[in-house]
Amino acid sequence: MRHLWLLLLLVSGPLPARDLLWCLDNAPGRHQFDGVEPKGPVVDQVRKFVAAAGFGVSFTPPTPLSRCLRLMQQGQVDLIARLNYSDERARMMHLLPYGQAQPEWLYQPKQAKAIQSRQELLHYRLGAVRGAVYSAPLLQDLPSLKTTEVSSLEQGFAMLAAGRLDAMVATKAQARDLLAARPDLALQVKAAPLQLATQVHGAIYLGLSRQRLTEEERAAIQRAGLSP
Repeated sequence: MRHLWLLLLLVSGPLPARDLLWCLDNAPGRHQFDGVEPKGPVVDQVRKFVAAAGFGVSFTPPTPLSRCLRLMQQGQVDLIARLNYSDERARMMHLLPYGQAQPEWLYQPKQAKAIQSRQELLHYRLGAVRGAVYSAPLLQDLPSLKTTEVSSLEQGFAMLAAGRLDAMVATKAQARDLLAARPDLALQVKAAPLQLATQVHGAIYLGLSRQRLTEEERAAIQRAGLSP
């Protein structure tokens, strides 16, 4: 029986790599869901990292960030991509830097008076994605602002277009991808002149589960191409 088991193992080849379950955000434009699996530059980049470490990737359906974070906390997913740093997130998961964070801008309804100063923003209704961490200094203390939590950037931009919010925060890349996927919103929102930060020195991070990945697995992904 033992010889038969060894023969079957040799015929079948090495065991397939374990798939890491990626909780994928629901940002239109960033990922394309044309088939069974999503496509896009972020997907390609992360897939390359984990493949070099010997893993495959499987995906959740498009999921709001706040729910992804909850699933990570519950030990139900292996990774989340494109995260800003916070101490709370670092306690929940391994945060591995793999890219440069981008400056954040304000977006507002197209017909609204342009927001010119930070002081003005304190009196406006600001949309914040539930669970998001913002890098701009003015946004690090969100309780001092009149904020409304939204499930996604798309919902926030739709609320801008409907006049239910005065401003929404996004990087230029996030806004570009979303508005390319939603041309109806592109006609109704605009970038405000006020830039929240001229430069961002932080990184974006890949979050890896502390519950589902061993230290050896995490180290293998880091060696595969992420920054030390």
